[in-house]
Amino acid sequence: MVRDLDVVVFGATGDTGVASCDFLFYKGKSVGVRSWAPAARNLKKLGHVLAHVVGADESSAPKDGVVPSPAIQADSNDLDSLVAMAQRARVVVACAGPFARYGENVIRACVEAGTHYVDITGETPWVNKMRKRYGEAARKKGVLLISQAAYDSVPSDLTVALAESALRTAGEEIARAETFHMIKGGGLPTGTLQTVIQGVLQARNAAVSVLTFGLLGGPTTEEIAARKRQKEQLRRRGNSIDRAAEKKREGLVSRSAASKASTDVTRNFLSPLGAYSAQAGGQLSLPHFMTTVNTPIVHTTAEALGYPKSFEYRERIPVNFLSLLGTGLALVLTPIALAVVIPTILVFPDSVAALATKIRAADLGGNAARIRASLNDNFSSTGSMNVVAIASSASGAKTARVSMHSGYEPGLGYTALSAVAVGMAIVRGEANGDRAKGFQTAVGAFGPEGLRKAQEKAGVKFTVELVNVSPFHWLM
Repeated sequence: MVRDLDVVVFGATGDTGVASCDFLFYKGKSVGVRSWAPAARNLKKLGHVLAHVVGADESSAPKDGVVPSPAIQADSNDLDSLVAMAQRARVVVACAGPFARYGENVIRACVEAGTHYVDITGETPWVNKMRKRYGEAARKKGVLLISQAAYDSVPSDLTVALAESALRTAGEEIARAETFHMIKGGGLPTGTLQTVIQGVLQARNAAVSVLTFGLLGGPTTEEIAARKRQKEQLRRRGNSIDRAAEKKREGLVSRSAASKASTDVTRNFLSPLGAYSAQAGGQLSLPHFMTTVNTPIVHTTAEALGYPKSFEYRERIPVNFLSLLGTGLALVLTPIALAVVIPTILVFPDSVAALATKIRAADLGGNAARIRASLNDNFSSTGSMNVVAIASSASGAKTARVSMHSGYEPGLGYTALSAVAVGMAIVRGEANGDRAKGFQTAVGAFGPEGLRKAQEKAGVKFTVELVNVSPFHWLM
């Protein structure tokens, strides 16, 4: 099979898909891309949102970028089109969310076509389900599947892994680690908003289905038609991927890793303010809003790389007085807001979803427009992301401090460059031995140093240092 493309970006009309295409167009050579193409269901829309990219030719190619091949038409509800897309690529970077709605067929198509796969999701329950269904088939075919390869959950997982490696090299075992996340600028992808809305709607439909004994709350007519179309396509190709044993398999996050993550997240939220190391900036801190997503992945990598079973992890955001005041107000106002919003969502879910999408599209503060303009202009800086991991050894003799910096905000800029960087590391054959196939975390697939090098190719900076006195003060 001739694969004429290193990378295909699927979902190229969405916010993160556009950002990924911008990275390839302006910076693709930095990670070794030779050829790529955008893919989407609606090519007319793609031509509009990516006019500056798909309309370019070699004479107008940016110095460090790569001009795309012609766009590919592919629909998440049309498995045939997805297989045809995947057969041309060495790796597919999936950006179309919510992944619980649009993601499964892309994974199935990649496994069937023998194509590696990377995505940007933070939907861990969905990832677990996909690993159960397709992980073994991917392993047998030598296909590597890496989910959560962007801000969810690379910075948390990688900085901790680098700290653990530094301690191990010094003859120490890691006992516990914290990551501190400092963000400047912010872009909320539309897909992320839709994922939140989709989760609420699924919970609402499930409740309605239970209360009405299955008479209401089921799939829509459109969803039923899509399922029938997929079943017919599977029947024609012999349904070659075996899912019969999925109930016997564990997801990407094992039961033991999930249990440890649950314990750590609970402790993180119950810990008193300011109970942590001043080495990350001398500030008070609060639990990071992504801790429930990232902590299970950190523990999954911990099992894969052999951290001690007693390893503990927490994820924080440094705060100042004003942010603490804002948090206090949020604690007071949030229950009031939820008392109004939740019943409204349950009664008028479609109206709430439409309103939320319109508010997001309006971009009242203009921040999303500024981020898009920067990415469209030579993939210029959109803000910054700084993550600091501090890990103490079991003996208490040494502490590792790892700093990770990107000149892009997490939601769009960093997410795009990270996903493409991970995808190209697969293309370059940098995954480790038996971890070069099946479902893996990004750190598990490449190891901490391998993933660090892949990220550095995309402009991310790291520092790793050891100190002899542990700064931790674990007040419970």
